[in-house]
Amino acid sequence: MKDKSAKVTLNEVAKLSNVSHTTVSNVLNNTGSVSEKTRQRVLAAIETLNYEHNVLARSLKTRKSQVLGVVISDNCNPLFSLVVKGIEEVATQRGYNVILCNTNQEIDTEIKQIKTLYERQVDGIVISLATESVNHLDKYIHRKPFVFINRSPDQPFGDIVLTDNFKGGYDAVSHLLSLGHRRIGIFGCSPQYITGRERLRGYHTALEQYQVPVDPALIVKRRFRIANEAYQVAKDFIKEAKPTAVFGATYYSMLGILKAIHFHRLRIPEDISIAGFDDCEWSECFNPPLTTVAQPGEEMGRRAASILINRLEGDDHSPYTKVCLAPTLKIRASSRSYQNSPL
Repeated sequence: MKDKSAKVTLNEVAKLSNVSHTTVSNVLNNTGSVSEKTRQRVLAAIETLNYEHNVLARSLKTRKSQVLGVVISDNCNPLFSLVVKGIEEVATQRGYNVILCNTNQEIDTEIKQIKTLYERQVDGIVISLATESVNHLDKYIHRKPFVFINRSPDQPFGDIVLTDNFKGGYDAVSHLLSLGHRRIGIFGCSPQYITGRERLRGYHTALEQYQVPVDPALIVKRRFRIANEAYQVAKDFIKEAKPTAVFGATYYSMLGILKAIHFHRLRIPEDISIAGFDDCEWSECFNPPLTTVAQPGEEMGRRAASILINRLEGDDHSPYTKVCLAPTLKIRASSRSYQNSPL
């Protein structure tokens, strides 16, 4: 009788499932061609025997860990929960695990997190940069495949998956202009990142097409890392610039604007119309529901993971790709036709 403490071998799994040693290995490593019926039989044998696959031994043999590193810049931003969901979906389907890290948009933390991922022997990294300059990562990004999401690096060091931020900004502002608004503010479009620069370019293009002159007082080129920081600036902005409509160009900008509107006892949309960037679950629950530009976060994650795994399993020397996904303007009750504002 076999000692219960002894580990079950791969050969025992093969024997119980009536397949070859190679077929069991293919099922475990998600390689080769195995029919679904055979795969299910092998999985059933694995469960029956309580077989424990030695991932470490496999990684030493193949020099691959089957692990992806994911570095996001802000785990409080709802966009990244969707991105990570998409990454994990594809990673699981293709036999990879994920190690998730957060940088809080700090360069020093980003360096530490990537160093840790290298120590954990990840095969490749998906990253949303803390800053578009990658000089501080020079010793790392040449050694493994990188896919950059949401923000692009200032040098061509990997594949890139972005939202079409120009279209998002243009669609939101064009919508407000079509409602008759002419004093439209854009709040939180930091030129530090491609996201802010492109959303601002969309704003300018929409104004130009409607022949509306640009008023610098209506443009706030700031990066807000927390909602309260945006709120402090938004209070004065609403009072002094007197917009009839505001495009909150980021998640935190939108939160700050909403809080400032409440502070000034204004009504949405009777006194001021609002459109935001990023479509959170609470956008539809807000009273009134918020007009927003929805980024395809899950698709961004799926595309990034697919590109990275394809590089790991194929030609790592092929030209870098850049994917630009289209956002969707979701028009809700927070935006309405222009009426004289009480500001």
